[in-house]
Amino acid sequence: MEKGSVTMLRTNSAASTGHRIVVSRPGSAGSISGPRGPSSATAASAAAVLTRKPSRDYYETIRKEPTNRSVLLKAVERDRYALLHADAALRADREVVLSAVKFCGDTLLLSPLKKDREVVLAAVNTLGDSLRYADQEWMGDKEVILTAVKQDGLALRYATAALQDDEEVVRAAVKQNGRALRWVADRWKKDLDTVMMALKSSNAALAYVATDEHETAYGLSADGTVLAQSLWHMELDSHWKTQGKGPMRSLTVFGPRIYGVSTDGKIYSQIMVTMTMESEWTGPLSGDNVQSIAIADGFIYAVKEEDKRVYKQVLVQMTPDNHWDGPISDPTEVESIAIYEDIIFATAPDGSLYKQNLFRMCNVSPWEGPQSNTIKVQSVAVFGAAIVKVYGVEMGTGKIYCHGLKDLHPVKPWHPVSAGDTSVITICNSNLKDACRDMLESQWRASGAHYERRAAASRIRGNADAIAVD
Repeated sequence: MEKGSVTMLRTNSAASTGHRIVVSRPGSAGSISGPRGPSSATAASAAAVLTRKPSRDYYETIRKEPTNRSVLLKAVERDRYALLHADAALRADREVVLSAVKFCGDTLLLSPLKKDREVVLAAVNTLGDSLRYADQEWMGDKEVILTAVKQDGLALRYATAALQDDEEVVRAAVKQNGRALRWVADRWKKDLDTVMMALKSSNAALAYVATDEHETAYGLSADGTVLAQSLWHMELDSHWKTQGKGPMRSLTVFGPRIYGVSTDGKIYSQIMVTMTMESEWTGPLSGDNVQSIAIADGFIYAVKEEDKRVYKQVLVQMTPDNHWDGPISDPTEVESIAIYEDIIFATAPDGSLYKQNLFRMCNVSPWEGPQSNTIKVQSVAVFGAAIVKVYGVEMGTGKIYCHGLKDLHPVKPWHPVSAGDTSVITICNSNLKDACRDMLESQWRASGAHYERRAAASRIRGNADAIAVD
């Protein structure tokens, strides 16, 4: 191509219509620059071209006339690179820069106005990630950070530690992009509401959910509504909060799921982290009527209503049509059961507390006890790591007492830990990340995605086999 011939510039902007700018030979009509530099006539012609034919690559025009303000003002509204070849004075021109960053926030990189608050706000409102080019002082400005994360949640990475711990900023960021959970303060990675908001935005947020374990006590109100409170915050004046709908008569927790026996004697379940007063229980999962359940080593144990003895079956094989194996306990009637490692505890109709070795239990093995004569126990739970405690609901009052497992003795007193208002207690050490993973897998399976993936894998294998045959 000879010198000064027509140059074709392809567009790059997302807002482009796909037109091209044609730069004519020097001296011809519509020429952007003459052989001896820019003139008023050629500048007016260039501005007209920019107006007539929207394009991204106006930087070619600005490269030829880097001091032409009128052309630059039009160019920066159409081309993200226009400011690149502008004169240094124009890069510091507030009106020009504001127009540029409103079209593309990244152009903040090319301007010295990184300390100008209005310019920075305009840039991050267009592109949240352009916050990286702003002056460091704005990383602690809540309005600037909020504007940025509402456009791009991942911009939270540039905020100060104080704002990464601010509830409003954190919620806005994870709502826009769940992966912003990576940059929030640690306490928000274990906050259920924040985690659920992040997972709703992006399943990838699961990678940043805290693996911390939470000790939670679950109980039942008089009408069978599920109650909950933190085990370590449980005090005589603490209050239960409603957690799930009833009516239930017994609860137990296994992994990320909570299982309940309804008033119809059937077993239901749901994921703990999604349990609310509006969420529904899945089930029924069992057939025969039972009144209390406990889970250990892949088996679910239950006290049947008909004879108040213990039965069991494999948890993953439990269906409404499967029958319970047993009885696996002697004829002594029991009301509720709880399991800790290799010990199974049971409460009798008169409030006596018994125990025996779970793996040696059979239909003739006797219960050891009573283990307590100081209170009548209606429901029991065992929990702890370094110090294991037995928790019991006192019959008639609904108050919760506790006793060390090692020194459990019929004549030793129990210590009150809760004012009452519950008929059942079960305690779990739940891992929020595992619970969220189970929730996502359930949603994935419910949507049929596992069948789609299997079908896709089969097609791929089929194509591979066909290629191999050929």
